Amino acid sequence: MNIYNGFKAMIFSDGESLQKKTIAVKGIVFYAKYFAITYPILFTLAILAHLLKWDISNHIVNGVFREAIMGHPMNAIIVIALFAPLLEEIVFRLWLSFSKKDIAVSSFCLCYLALTFFQGTLVYPKLITYGLHGFTDSAFLTAVGSKLLWSFLASGLTVAIFTMLQSRITPKVKDVAAAVSVLLFMLLHVTNYDLSLPLLPLAVIMCTPQLLLGITATYFRRHLGFFYGYLLHILVNFITVSGYILNEQNVLGG
Repeated sequence: MNIYNGFKAMIFSDGESLQKKTIAVKGIVFYAKYFAITYPILFTLAILAHLLKWDISNHIVNGVFREAIMGHPMNAIIVIALFAPLLEEIVFRLWLSFSKKDIAVSSFCLCYLALTFFQGTLVYPKLITYGLHGFTDSAFLTAVGSKLLWSFLASGLTVAIFTMLQSRITPKVKDVAAAVSVLLFMLLHVTNYDLSLPLLPLAVIMCTPQLLLGITATYFRRHLGFFYGYLLHILVNFITVSGYILNEQNVLGG
């Protein structure tokens, strides 16, 4: 119950009455506290899965993605720690201001990325391997004209619907929307894992760090602004990918 209340307070609490420094410290303490609690559990589950030969392999350590990261570590850090968080923060949290401008940008990016996903998903490896030149040979620029058109239309339609329903968007609706965005952000990262349907619950549990990040970034977004949530996301991804690269280099070197 205490854990649930802690999560609920972060998503629904009114942090606007607090000073910015207090909000920032509260968010960081929340993330660090619950990460310290959950990480040993997840680490134990990962070891148990390995012993029982459950396949919970993460795409980041497999195939072309792994080769791209280890072959171009600086590019990997830039793409994973700067570019990916920007896209995810725009899609999942920018619109939580419930301003028409932010909703338009978020819905445009969501539509464009969705169309990109259905045309090909090996985008990040090419960006890591070739840097900015990777855009010219990646799914981001495949059929770019039609994707831009559909994304503009989707953005306009979303804003129009929001305008019609704006009077019905109460603080409670905004809280529910924030909670849904956190959940969807976590579930997105379930796709990182290669596993069968029976192991799906395990994948969801393994994405607890993304849940914690989503809650904290949402708290920052709602009470500090977009930049603070993005900055937190950058920090977490930077530590994660840098730690992975250093670990792989030690393994290969040893």
